[in-house]
Amino acid sequence: MFRITAVCFLVLAIQVFGLPEYIDNLDHDLSVLPEEYQSLGEQLRSKLAGDAKRDTDAYCCTNWQHVNNDEVHTKVVTTLVPQSHTITVGYQDCHGNLNPVRPTVPIPSTTKRTPGNPTRPTKAPSSLESTTGCMWTAVNKTETYMTTEYTVVTYLVPNSHTFCAPEDYKCCSGYVLLNNNCIHGSTIPDLEFLMQLGLIGIGKK
Repeated sequence: MFRITAVCFLVLAIQVFGLPEYIDNLDHDLSVLPEEYQSLGEQLRSKLAGDAKRDTDAYCCTNWQHVNNDEVHTKVVTTLVPQSHTITVGYQDCHGNLNPVRPTVPIPSTTKRTPGNPTRPTKAPSSLESTTGCMWTAVNKTETYMTTEYTVVTYLVPNSHTFCAPEDYKCCSGYVLLNNNCIHGSTIPDLEFLMQLGLIGIGKK
């Protein structure tokens, strides 16, 4: 009767104690388990090694912090813009004669008068008239050329980021802290079983 009561008390004490956050020599103890528990030990070591890689699923942040370091910069942008203007390339009379410059028509030395109207002089030829009496007309051409325009533009350089301080990390739901690593809760029953047998951790023989 006393023996049964002592065993029940020992099991109850272990259940209340639960799994500690740190187990000394855990990896070594799992590697030297008795033969009948070696397979379980290898499975646990493999799981613990995987969790120790700090999978993002295992660690959650309790206080994400946003740092806004966006910067506003300016720069000069050049653009080629087509322009056009009209130039005179020569002068042409009514007969199709083309001169690169407007011909100079000499003014007559005497003024001709119309018979019957001695007071009205004949019209002197215009400076734009040819010697044949035709008007010289300008021959124009449209030229296209490129100009460079400079524009100052403003743009944003993103430099914001979100970070979590190391002290703000904790184990996510479904994970527990063991030996400074968050391990999946599925490994807890097996570890507690080995602790109850005294093969690892506190009470190890």
